[in-house]
Amino acid sequence: IIGRAAYNAGRNRLASWHYTEVLERFPLDHHARLRLAWASRRDGQHSTESTLYREILIDQPGHPLALGGLSMASARLGRMDDAQSILDKLHVVAPNHPYTDLTSAVVEALRGDEADAIRSLRRVMERRDRFDEELQVELRRDIATDPAFSGLRTQWRLRAMLRRHLGAVSPQGIR
Repeated sequence: IIGRAAYNAGRNRLASWHYTEVLERFPLDHHARLRLAWASRRDGQHSTESTLYREILIDQPGHPLALGGLSMASARLGRMDDAQSILDKLHVVAPNHPYTDLTSAVVEALRGDEADAIRSLRRVMERRDRFDEELQVELRRDIATDPAFSGLRTQWRLRAMLRRHLGAVSPQGIR
């Protein structure tokens, strides 16, 4: 709870410390490992993030959030072939999961396929009610702050889609 509060306040290093403490006591806690990976991503530590996702996938090979995270981390590291290969596996494991579409959107945006990224984000928004509350917050945070979407945030297509799906509470991008 304290790690999540730190993460939500943008104190990623403090959140990482708390999640690391949990993992020292409970090394099989995949929830803490996943959240540590998220904090690592926010700090730009994509190699660490990748390692954490791979550790989850050892015990749970079809974990959609770990597969998606690993695909996105690989894309952020410039390993687009690996990112696509992992994304293809995610499409097999969880074809209708909105996190699959979010992963597609990030990989497409990093590849420069902005129109495809917006289409993938539209599918995420149409199915976002399948996310728990924490993932809905994470989705908004990603759209508003993720560098992968920086080029999309200025496009009217994305802003119109967010207004349609989120209304007045749509996230404001950081410039």
